[in-house]
Amino acid sequence: PDLQPLSDAVLLTWVGRETAARLRILSELREKGFDVCVLEAPRPLERAPVMHAIRPDVMVRVDEICRTFIKARLAEIGVRVIGVPEETLIGGLTATAYSATNPKDPHHGNLEFSRLVMLRIRDDLLTSAS
Repeated sequence: PDLQPLSDAVLLTWVGRETAARLRILSELREKGFDVCVLEAPRPLERAPVMHAIRPDVMVRVDEICRTFIKARLAEIGVRVIGVPEETLIGGLTATAYSATNPKDPHHGNLEFSRLVMLRIRDDLLTSAS
């Protein structure tokens, strides 16, 4: 009763439309020879399902569908993705220890999350430069 049916096709159509302009820009940059990479957005925070009255498994699954679609489009145009630090995740959600301190924020990481992301950026730069 708390779920409304929504096909993967509908979800992917929406994600495709929402990301189309950004993907076109990235594609043009790649075509012009720029080495482009993107940061994967933080996963929803552990508190997000309660904040939005959505079952955690449903939120994680929808998030996974969207991320998989976007990552595939990025791979098609040759854009690297710097992933979310795995150690910040619990069951597909960002662990409370890495969550923004604002209790109304369902999505952003905290300073420790940012520190770990910066290390991923450094590692990517070192790897791509060699």
